[in-house]
Amino acid sequence: MFMDRKPAVWAIKKCLSHAAGYARLASLMGVHPETAILRRFGSLNALNLLYLQAELTDLENAPQKEAKTDAGSGHFDRTLYSRDWQSLAESATKQNGSPRRWELVLQVREKLNEYNQALHLQHKIAKIGPPNRQDFEFLQR
Repeated sequence: MFMDRKPAVWAIKKCLSHAAGYARLASLMGVHPETAILRRFGSLNALNLLYLQAELTDLENAPQKEAKTDAGSGHFDRTLYSRDWQSLAESATKQNGSPRRWELVLQVREKLNEYNQALHLQHKIAKIGPPNRQDFEFLQR
C-alpha cells in the first residue's frame, strides 16, 4: 500500500516550524520514529556491567564466610541458617540472631537483579541495527 506523500511532508513541516532544538528534533522523531537515531553508549554500558560484576565478585564469598561464623557461634538458632531460610530471615529481629547474614542475602539479591537487568538490556541494545543511511542524511540537513 502506497501512502500519499503530501500528509507526510505536511507533518514534517509542522514539526519543524513549531519548535526549536531538542523539542524540534523530538517532534520529528515522534511523527517519524524511523528518524529516532540515538546513541547506545556502549562503553558506558560495558563499564557499568564491569562494575556490577566487580561488586558481585566481592559479595560472592561473603555468604560462606558468614555461614562459618554462624556455625561456630555456639548459638543453635544460628546453626540452622544454612538449612532453614525462614530462621535466617527471622534472624534480623532475634536477640542472638545474625542480622548481617540476612542483610547480605538481600544485598546479593538486589545486586544480582540490577546486574541481570543491565545485562539483559545491553544484550537487547546490542541487537539494534545501525540507522538507515537516508534517515541519517535527512537528519544531518
